[in-house]
Amino acid sequence: MYKKILLSLGITLLVSTLFALSLTAVLGFWHAFMLAFVGQLVICYFVNDYMLLKATNERERILNTRLAYLEQNVTTFECPCGKNIFEEAVYVNDTNVFTCGKCNQVIKADLTVTPIIVTQPLLSTTLLDIPEITDLE
Repeated sequence: MYKKILLSLGITLLVSTLFALSLTAVLGFWHAFMLAFVGQLVICYFVNDYMLLKATNERERILNTRLAYLEQNVTTFECPCGKNIFEEAVYVNDTNVFTCGKCNQVIKADLTVTPIIVTQPLLSTTLLDIPEITDLE
């Protein structure tokens, strides 16, 4: 941690010194040095602020996406006592246990997945396609 701070400070001082040496004739060494040093600090502040804002926005976007996925699992069901309606997130292959606020009973909600084979009929004719009896004579 300290190595990174010292390295950053060293690079800042080196750049400020080179800038001051190049403008010694115009501004004087110390004025140019301070101008470069303060300029780098101001630029660093704004760049750091922008990067922090960008990271915060990205975190919020990821959090909102996760919350949207979690909201897809929310369902409504009634307690067996009939006095309370739950609106909770229920997951497949997970223990979904809730406590009723009215009767204080523990309720377990199980989700079962039943695979069903989808078949296509061999004949795709409808009743409209079948000829009438009068047409057969």
